[in-house]
Amino acid sequence: MCAFGLHLAFPRTGWWWVSPFALAGLLASWCSLTPRSAALVGYASGLVFFAFGFTWFGETAGALLGPAAPILDIGGAAIEAPAFAFAAVLASFAARRCDVRTVPLVAAAAYTLGEYLRSSGTWGCPLEQIGLALIDSPLRPLAAFAGVYGITFAVALPAAALGWWLLDSRDPRRGITAAAAWLAGDRLRVAGLVVLAGPPLCAAGAPRRRGARRHPANAQDEPHRFRGRDRPLHGDDARAACGASIARALARDRHHDRLE
Repeated sequence: MCAFGLHLAFPRTGWWWVSPFALAGLLASWCSLTPRSAALVGYASGLVFFAFGFTWFGETAGALLGPAAPILDIGGAAIEAPAFAFAAVLASFAARRCDVRTVPLVAAAAYTLGEYLRSSGTWGCPLEQIGLALIDSPLRPLAAFAGVYGITFAVALPAAALGWWLLDSRDPRRGITAAAAWLAGDRLRVAGLVVLAGPPLCAAGAPRRRGARRHPANAQDEPHRFRGRDRPLHGDDARAACGASIARALARDRHHDRLE
């Protein structure tokens, strides 16, 4: 039921606000089980979640398979479900071997790591990421500096803390941890808003005189030029590439001014 509820956070339903409560139920169930049982339950939860999320396969490529189209949905879900089993095992171990106050942190990190691993690499499948489902939520500003996995972790942490507290609501340490986790999520949202309100990472390109030639390599003409060979640049690398591109554009403009 929680796995299906987590699916409702995505289009077409788009109930992003359901995701922390659905995740709370999933993580609480995983923490309450032995590692072996948690792996089985986690895999079954992943099957349900991804099977519903991949139903559009049957409406596209599935048209070529006719009655066998559901194989695409179930097959894809079976391949991606181990990410849930991985997170479930780590959450179960954390519930038995970690301090009570650190269990939600480990469980949230395990879920985020599982999502990252299944989405990365040559055969990665970056679909059904919780961070993408919450891109229209108040956590959206986090994407400015933490990316989609940062949003996933930001919703998984308070969800794990809530689920962990519900397993033993009489434990004051769990209650304090849950309150702190929800407060931390709100502070991260505020930090994202501050980043968005600041100056852009790369402002408009080099200034040009009226009538000057437009150079296709100018920063303002290629907003997506600030990339590495294989992947987008982030943080200091992006700022360095942005500055270097603007410097080259200014140098070209000065050179053409002298020629004129």
